[in-house]
Amino acid sequence: MELPPSEKWLVWDKGQSLAQSDCELAWTNLRGAMRIARINRAQLVSDVGLHQRTYHPTQKPVRLMSWCLEEIAAKGPVADPYMGSGTTGVAAVRRGLHFTGIERERKYFDIACRRIEDEQRQCRLAV
Repeated sequence: MELPPSEKWLVWDKGQSLAQSDCELAWTNLRGAMRIARINRAQLVSDVGLHQRTYHPTQKPVRLMSWCLEEIAAKGPVADPYMGSGTTGVAAVRRGLHFTGIERERKYFDIACRRIEDEQRQCRLAV
């Protein structure tokens, strides 16, 4: 399936020069200029703690997913059909948005649920 043309692509500049790609692209159906977030992949350290590994091989920083939700001006429910470790869910909870996630691998589903529930508890404490 081909995506229709879009003006507003979201670009994640990973700030790295490893064997992996330098950036990732996200298509939107919105009008407006392309936007770039320069967030070093090392930002994941602040998401998981200094002495822990990431939870998922393609995990994104929470700061990145929060930026994406801000750029698309998300006001309603957020759905992630490839939830992985739940980073989008954590970002949605921080913005006060309802989140629905789907993950086929039980290991990652459990991790995502724990991360999102922990974030919900933190948000209730901060109110």
